[in-house]
Amino acid sequence: MYLVSSFVSFRGMLRRPKPTDSEADLLREQEKFLTSGAPSAANVVRRPDKRRGEAGGEEGRQKDVVTIEDLPDQLPSLTPAPPKKSRFKASRVTFEDEDAGEILDRHDTHVSAVLSRIVERDTSSTPISLPALTGMAFPKVLHRSETSKLTVGSGPSLLSGQGLGGPDSSGETMRIHRENQVKLQAMSQSEILQEQRKLLSQLDPRLVDFVRSRKAQRVPSSASVSKQPQGKSSKDNFPLENVSRESDSSAAAVLFQKPQEVEMEGEEELPPQPPADLLLKPQKEWVHMDKLEPEKLEWMRDLPSPRRKGTKKAMQARFDFAGSLIPPTEDLPTHLGLHHHGEEPERAGYSLQELFLLSRSQLIQQRSLALSTLANILSKARSGEYLSVLQGSVVSTLLDAGLLFLLRFALDDGVEGVITAAVHALKALLVCPEDEECLDCTFSWFRGLASFPLLPSAQEEEEEEEEGLPECMKETAKEKEERKSDHDVARQDVVKGLLKMKLLPRLRYILEVVRPSPRVVQNVLQILTRIARHSSSSATQVLDCPRLMEMLVSEFLPISWTAPSSPLPQSVYGLPLASAMKLLRVLATSGRHACARLVSAAVESRLPCLLSAEPSELLLEPAEALRITTEAYRLWAVAAGYGQACKLFIDLYPGLAKALQSVHRVLVPSDPLLHLQLQRVLALLSLLTQVTHTAGCHQELQAGMVRYK
Repeated sequence: MYLVSSFVSFRGMLRRPKPTDSEADLLREQEKFLTSGAPSAANVVRRPDKRRGEAGGEEGRQKDVVTIEDLPDQLPSLTPAPPKKSRFKASRVTFEDEDAGEILDRHDTHVSAVLSRIVERDTSSTPISLPALTGMAFPKVLHRSETSKLTVGSGPSLLSGQGLGGPDSSGETMRIHRENQVKLQAMSQSEILQEQRKLLSQLDPRLVDFVRSRKAQRVPSSASVSKQPQGKSSKDNFPLENVSRESDSSAAAVLFQKPQEVEMEGEEELPPQPPADLLLKPQKEWVHMDKLEPEKLEWMRDLPSPRRKGTKKAMQARFDFAGSLIPPTEDLPTHLGLHHHGEEPERAGYSLQELFLLSRSQLIQQRSLALSTLANILSKARSGEYLSVLQGSVVSTLLDAGLLFLLRFALDDGVEGVITAAVHALKALLVCPEDEECLDCTFSWFRGLASFPLLPSAQEEEEEEEEGLPECMKETAKEKEERKSDHDVARQDVVKGLLKMKLLPRLRYILEVVRPSPRVVQNVLQILTRIARHSSSSATQVLDCPRLMEMLVSEFLPISWTAPSSPLPQSVYGLPLASAMKLLRVLATSGRHACARLVSAAVESRLPCLLSAEPSELLLEPAEALRITTEAYRLWAVAAGYGQACKLFIDLYPGLAKALQSVHRVLVPSDPLLHLQLQRVLALLSLLTQVTHTAGCHQELQAGMVRYK
């Protein structure tokens, strides 16, 4: 047994903390308590049990002592503890002249003892009806739906007169009801509203909410009761219930409804009727669906015809899945899948805002569909199809809305279909096929090998913050670029923004790990070519990306390969691609050092494999063979312009002479590949021109000979 003895010294007790005390005051009180050396507030002593006779055995044992270091935060209660009961006194037999019932009531511990005294209701005036005899062997089953109808008016109500307690309670109720109606009819609309606001301000808001909730709960039951015809017999049988419901609803209508819905005489609220065109009626057997919600059934209705709006009024542009603009007055069938539950459901097509929302869907098909549609819109916008029908630039609008970040996030998706759509959209944003075709055609012109950066127009930046600083303290252009956020960089330059978002490692991962379809591979190579055309720094980043160039050369410019089984192979890995050779050529035009890196890494070993044989002998599709040999001649011409790869000219001279002699035989006017044949011949002439210029410059020739000894 453990006895806890506690004591409180009110004289030596420290002052209790106050809300106004600071931290310094609390620390001062703590230090004062520690230095006072006051004894502990509570001790635990193990006391032996006298009945077991263990008094002597406990003296040699060590006592368990529980100490409390700090005083309690609150003062102990001053209520005196209950007196200790004596076991000897309780064992005595006493005789008292007390009622046994009173003693039991005094010692009653049931929950009813806490309640007030229960008084039995006077039922002397209540009529007693004996049960009637029936011919049924078992009592009739009472369904739950019938009991819900009987709950209306079952309790006592003051308005019905049951709570008045007088002999003529019903007459008193009718008199009060008539007086209320006379007062309401004598008051104007503004006076009624003023009294309503006055009552609402005087009542407790919780009481008002409670009454309103009760009224809302009574609406379904009252509506079910009102289904029976209100004839003369029903009024005669239940006069008090009718008056009760009528007066109750009228009072609630005046007090708690909106001002524009004030009713002088209450009417039972009926359930909302379904629209006639929906052909749907609620049934009582429907669980929790007996209340019709027309706004949720609107999508089941037939779509209205598109409204014939004026052409001078600007309207939101809507596009189909191919990126074509849909006129606002065109009525398309719904089986095309262009109608949806958005704004203006009668109009077919998707707006740019809806496509952005659809691209963030959790469904893979919806994300892919939205990105593919955006790619088609970008392609048509780059070709100028929307200039005469849309105000503003579609590309600028999409970029301002965050298209670049949307596509970058989509590239990180784990689904190949979404990655394919994102790469297609990114290619449509960056690459213009017409521009690339023009640049390829101008390669054979005079100084056509010279590259120029495809940068956006220069914008003057505000330098007001650095006006008073010396030159040594001003930030450099590189430091300013690193300090900018991705959004600011992407708003001024799309390619720089993508490079800052680590686009190159992600494209390398897609090519190396995902290994997508041939179309995605071609799109990625075109994107890399456009990035290389941006500037020399962008081309250097492409060359410096880890494992990117090594993977491109080994997978898409192999030394040996097998012929594809079909003109359109399922995979282009292990086959030479003209787009990969073009990427090397564009990278080589960015500078002498970049070209030297490419020549030493890939050009010297790949060019002989492609140029030593005729295009028809390369085990490739004829058009692809002509393209890749053309790009090989162009890459060699760029290297020869720098005085590099001149040793290959001596090794491949027989093949070059043979190709030059067979020009008149391959240029057939009826050949469908005549355009590609002409481009190949022009690239060969450009190579011979650059080699001749290099041979005439002794300094470049000497530098090349020293480099390749």
